[in-house]
Amino acid sequence: MRRADGTGLPVLLNAVMRDDTGVIRFCLFAATDRREYERELLRARQRAERSEAEARELVRTLQRSFIPPALPDIPGLQVAGAFRPAGRGDVVGGDFYDMYETAGGWALALGDVCGKGVEAAVVTSLARYTLRAAPIREPSPSAVLSALNRTLLRERAGRFVTAVYGRLVPAGEHFRLTVSLAGHPHPLRAGGDTVGEIGRPGNVLGLLPRVRLTDVDVDLAPGDAVLFYTDGVVEARRGEELYGEDRLRLLLGASRAMGAAGIAEAVVNEAVAFQPGLPRDDIAVVVLKIPAGRATIEG
Repeated sequence: MRRADGTGLPVLLNAVMRDDTGVIRFCLFAATDRREYERELLRARQRAERSEAEARELVRTLQRSFIPPALPDIPGLQVAGAFRPAGRGDVVGGDFYDMYETAGGWALALGDVCGKGVEAAVVTSLARYTLRAAPIREPSPSAVLSALNRTLLRERAGRFVTAVYGRLVPAGEHFRLTVSLAGHPHPLRAGGDTVGEIGRPGNVLGLLPRVRLTDVDVDLAPGDAVLFYTDGVVEARRGEELYGEDRLRLLLGASRAMGAAGIAEAVVNEAVAFQPGLPRDDIAVVVLKIPAGRATIEG
């Protein structure tokens, strides 16, 4: 309809046939308020969609900060990492990994902070920072993890952390890897015709003032591959069945001829494919691979 001044007037029309004569009775209602209400609903929906998009981008930004954009280029060694967030990736998880150069070699850290969301993200940032700073003054992987334990307790983080920390030093055609575990799954080493665990169990971090942690040394030879991973791999679930370490050992043994990147991708893909729907937990892996016939690197 139009008003007397020619401007449009939104209306609602309600019409019914009241009798057999064909007479139609109808009512007109001004719909100005309803139209404004619909416009406000549309604006609210657009604001919500922008907020959701901003929240998703914030989650992606936080998650990227826990995973380095690139791992170091180490002569004579292939290094690769892979990460798959839980669900649609719209909630910040606690999985992280890092690798960086230290005096005389390189350090590798991989861990899992209990829980998800902003609080877990704060603890994850604290853990990564501490693990990068501690090697300056701590002599061994177990000492570095102990330093993280003290920091978590001092800062009253309120969440426990599992972690594996390793130091890698070149030694001729080999690498010497020293590993310490804090409540974390054992790294797996594929060498020769076998796949075995590296390290000894240790306490989780952030709960007890004193933790039992052990350093274990292993020499990596040309052709060896080492897989570090978070529990999202072995705890991938199909109904009541877990993916489990046995499947992971078989996969690592079958894929050890691949490069580090191929192994990392195979592990993540198989863990994701094993469970119906979207992954329930974050998945993070780091792979070290010494190519067969590598040149000697002086330590």
